[in-house]
Amino acid sequence: MYVLNSLKGSASMVVQRASGGNKESANNPFSFKNFVSKEKDVASKKKRVLQIIGDEVHEVKSVSSHGRQDNGDSSQYVFGFTPPGSDCSDSENELEDKHNSVNNCQSPDSGSVHYVVASAGSSHSQLMIIEELNQLREDNKRLLKEVEDMTSSRDSERKKVLALQKKLTMIEKREADETAALENMVHLVEQNLELTTKRALKAEAQVNKLKEELKTYKTESVPMQTYQQLVDTHHSTLNAIKAKSRSASDEMVIAARRAEQALRDLYSGVDTLRIVSSELNYIDRITEIEPPKDNS
Repeated sequence: MYVLNSLKGSASMVVQRASGGNKESANNPFSFKNFVSKEKDVASKKKRVLQIIGDEVHEVKSVSSHGRQDNGDSSQYVFGFTPPGSDCSDSENELEDKHNSVNNCQSPDSGSVHYVVASAGSSHSQLMIIEELNQLREDNKRLLKEVEDMTSSRDSERKKVLALQKKLTMIEKREADETAALENMVHLVEQNLELTTKRALKAEAQVNKLKEELKTYKTESVPMQTYQQLVDTHHSTLNAIKAKSRSASDEMVIAARRAEQALRDLYSGVDTLRIVSSELNYIDRITEIEPPKDNS
């Protein structure tokens, strides 16, 4: 904003000094209008033709003037650039000798600044105006350069801001993701704590129940000595039962053998009885057998 205001101020100064009011331009010998009018008067007296192109006043040379220029005429532009084919050293030497004003056709600081070159017959006021105009051009060039630098700096800063905004967006997104993941983790931890608490309560209740059962078993149990006596009595009873069962088994084996022998005898008697019975059934078939006679 400061550079723009400076440019506006410089432009307004140039406009005021170039155009001005009617009274100021009439009374101010350094005004641009008076300078141009004076130059036109001088040009009309010297039969020179001047033409304003943009913000510069150029001299229009005729064919005869071109011929005189080729013969060594040192006429130059009142405002603007020195023509490429013209010799700047002559005008510079004349200005150094007569007015001690402009020494070079270009700026020593910046080669791109276009200086205003005065003619050989310029007055002191015209030289002052030309110097002031050259100074304003240098200031304008410098301010334009500052504007360009500030514009490039602003663009670079804007790029940095955009990059930082993008980076900030990425960081915020990453933080949001991390926060969501952390919240999920906290939720899972809370669920695990609730489950652990429930399991702990259930285990505690089961421990209390087991303690009650153990207490009941302790009240219902017998002393160790009595238990040992009962075990000994039980073992002795079992041994007696085993001995009796073994003796009974032996006796039963003997009885079975005897019964088997008796049964065999009975089976043989039964067979004999059957044979006798069958013989008795055929008793009528029995014939007498005569005994053999004794020859003696």
